[in-house]
Amino acid sequence: MEETPSLQIGSGAHQGSGLRHALWVSGAYLVAALSYAWVAAWWASATARTAPERGGLERGAVLAWVVVTSGLLLGLLLRHHRGRQRDAALLARMERAVMVNEQRALAGVMAASTAHDANNAMTVLLADLTGSPDDPDAGERRAEALACGQRIMEILRRLAVTQGAGGDEARSVDLGRLVQEAVDAARRHPGVGDCQVRVVGSLDAPVDAVPALVHQMVANLVINAGEATGGAGTIEVRLQPGPDGAHLEVHDDGPGVPMERRQTLFSSMLTTKPDGTGLGLFSVRVCAQVHGGRVDVGDSDLGGACFRVLLPQRR
Repeated sequence: MEETPSLQIGSGAHQGSGLRHALWVSGAYLVAALSYAWVAAWWASATARTAPERGGLERGAVLAWVVVTSGLLLGLLLRHHRGRQRDAALLARMERAVMVNEQRALAGVMAASTAHDANNAMTVLLADLTGSPDDPDAGERRAEALACGQRIMEILRRLAVTQGAGGDEARSVDLGRLVQEAVDAARRHPGVGDCQVRVVGSLDAPVDAVPALVHQMVANLVINAGEATGGAGTIEVRLQPGPDGAHLEVHDDGPGVPMERRQTLFSSMLTTKPDGTGLGLFSVRVCAQVHGGRVDVGDSDLGGACFRVLLPQRR
């Protein structure tokens, strides 16, 4: 966003330099032409014996000037054209190199984002597996651990997307059930700790969505809210329909997000946490965009931050 003014300034400076060069060349040509005309007239006057002979010498001098200067001008234009061709070829090679580097960087960021989401699911999985075998809820915990393992496999499949192999297709889903499952899984993450997490609202109409991506998106937002409140705050997930699609909001009573940070909050590798990676909210943005939606951040009536996600009813 900050490069455009500098490019405009550079372009203006280049245009000013080109104008000065054109004026200098035109002035030099005018001086040379006047000097040549004066010398040619003096030579014709000194050499010719009659007026017709003098006129013939002057016409010959003018013709010689036209032929010589036309040849010089043609040579300069050809040289300039070859230079432009070399510059265009160099620019094309640089653009191809930049494109390849950007593709590689994007693949790396997407792989890192996938690893981040898999790590969140793996943390929940380990929490389920470390329970006591005598726990009366051991069977339920094993079922939850199996579900976490399946989600990890789905997350890792996203690595194929970065290599162009395609991903899961959206299908009609019960968004309320998906959100509740994601919240239940996120509750077992250490970052959520002793937070009070509740889901408010529901949707009657189904929504086209990729279940694995919705789960990752909700889990990332809930875990992010839990870490913002120090693992002991209040988190409220609100779900409601709207004229443009399903609205999903995650509220917390943490410190909120300063206004100056909101513009770049969803960019990759940007974080204010000492041990953060900056990939959680980036993953949320990508998941929302895959569904044709968007995500933004504002203030919550709980006193902290509010992350709002729009998912269109039909992708």
